[in-house]
Amino acid sequence: MKKLDLLLMTVSVLILTSCVTTKLDTTTIPLKHIEPVKNEFTFTASYDDIWNACIAFFAENNVGIDKFDKASGFISSPDTRFVSTVEDDNGDYVNPEADIVIPRLAYFKKDGTGLRASARWNVLVRKIDDKHCNVSINLGNPLTEAYLYSGYNSLYQPNLRWTEYRCNSKSTGHFEKFMFDQISDRLPKE
Repeated sequence: MKKLDLLLMTVSVLILTSCVTTKLDTTTIPLKHIEPVKNEFTFTASYDDIWNACIAFFAENNVGIDKFDKASGFISSPDTRFVSTVEDDNGDYVNPEADIVIPRLAYFKKDGTGLRASARWNVLVRKIDDKHCNVSINLGNPLTEAYLYSGYNSLYQPNLRWTEYRCNSKSTGHFEKFMFDQISDRLPKE
């Protein structure tokens, strides 16, 4: 009888503990790169040529436009998933081509596997004079997610899911430079 009671208690404990989920530990390693990102560029072209180059970028790359207003020079995108990276122990980006750097979770792999980021972004075209315009490319506050274990399901398989967490992710400047190049390539050649 004691063996049966012990067996039932052991099974009960296993069942109860398998339903427990883990709380996300969002302890992060602070970023070492804190320099501001260049996001404003001056072009030698008319306002209409710059505007058309910006719209062409969205159309040719099948990027959604959330809002646009030619009179104010404003174009915004819906949430976009970006290539993200983390810093290594020396403060260098693991992926130097990434658009967003995410503070590494203290217990995560050092290569950033299992982390991703998305953000809203916009382009603002401002006329300086008939032959010059400023273009600002602004990446919003990134939403960061981690692929995390959250206990076991009823078949005793691990539950893994993307879980949002708040941290100070930021642009690497790669996307802004990419947009500058894309706009430049679409301007009429003189």
